[in-house]
Amino acid sequence: MIGANTYILDNPSLNVRNWTGKNPQKIVLDPDGKLREYALEEKDWWVFTDESILQQMKNNHQRKAIRQDIIPSLLENLYQLNMQSILVEGGAITLQSFINANLWDECHIIQTENELKEGVLAPTIKGNIQNVIHLGTDTILCMNNLSI
Repeated sequence: MIGANTYILDNPSLNVRNWTGKNPQKIVLDPDGKLREYALEEKDWWVFTDESILQQMKNNHQRKAIRQDIIPSLLENLYQLNMQSILVEGGAITLQSFINANLWDECHIIQTENELKEGVLAPTIKGNIQNVIHLGTDTILCMNNLSI
């Protein structure tokens, strides 16, 4: 799952690479309708947007309505669609929404020694570090939610 800004800025593939298996269901959280003018490149994207915005859209066959209580409404929809587990890939606003609602089990943070001169600040998160992986010049922190 990604947020609308990540879709607009990065248009990520969100597919299986360097591994075998079925591609995951691609999900975009778009409560403000930023993607209303976008014709999504693939039909396997699900876009969750506000009910009132969805009613105004002509091409909404792959779009699904959420209420003002965005995260609980999204999770309720996904549960009804038989989705039992999700990977929230980003961006920062989407990640922070799940963190603030305390609706996360584990987190993988990739840190680099390289100087990043531009981009979006990472969300703020606290958790129990369960594992540290060194991969080239990067460090991956594997964390669990403190309240679980």
